[in-house]
Amino acid sequence: MTPKHSNSSLANQEIPWHGTDLEELYQKNLSRNRSQLEQYNWIDRPITYKFNSYGFRADEFDSTDPGVMFVGCSHTLGMGLPIESTWAYQVSTALKLKNYNLGVGGASNDTAFRLAYHWIDQLKPDVVIFLSTERTRLELHIDDDQLYDLSVWPLGFPIVDTFMQSWYSNDTNSNMNYLKNTLAIKQLCSDRNIKYVQQEALNITMIDRARDLQHYGEKTQRDIASMFLSKL
Repeated sequence: MTPKHSNSSLANQEIPWHGTDLEELYQKNLSRNRSQLEQYNWIDRPITYKFNSYGFRADEFDSTDPGVMFVGCSHTLGMGLPIESTWAYQVSTALKLKNYNLGVGGASNDTAFRLAYHWIDQLKPDVVIFLSTERTRLELHIDDDQLYDLSVWPLGFPIVDTFMQSWYSNDTNSNMNYLKNTLAIKQLCSDRNIKYVQQEALNITMIDRARDLQHYGEKTQRDIASMFLSKL
């Protein structure tokens, strides 16, 4: 099972913009939504996205160091936020454990399980925390070099589009897929006596916004960190 993901090509890179947190969007928001940027303190605040040798916004992986593994999407990666403002950084700091953040922008719960399945025995984390993603997302593997996290838009492949139209027509499909992935990650942890906690991102209230004005802001991230720490 491949450990590849959409940020694999960013391994060992340090960049100022990423994903939906684009400089072009920021410039547009300066003219169209400046009041929101001012409200959330994003005027002229630089952000650095630093990726480890596996393309994750995380500490360098070392199984000899006790760590906490985080799985999820861009809300876990911390899109539009300095690393210190992300809930994963805050939780790992409070626990005094390495930050093994496997969050990937746009990731599905399929992706979260696949990455957890690969890395959990490699990293041997003390704790696994899963901020589950949108239930409507679905991972599709065309071949080893073509991997898609699908949502409600078609790809342009007739067979795939026909399947997706049928899959999305009934919520049972996405709800069952969510349950299978969350229960699978929980079982991986149970089998290894690893502490596991999970929360669905859908149930978290966004009280402020990140620099892209699309993702959880700094106050919301602090609330998420506090919630998970209380569960531990």
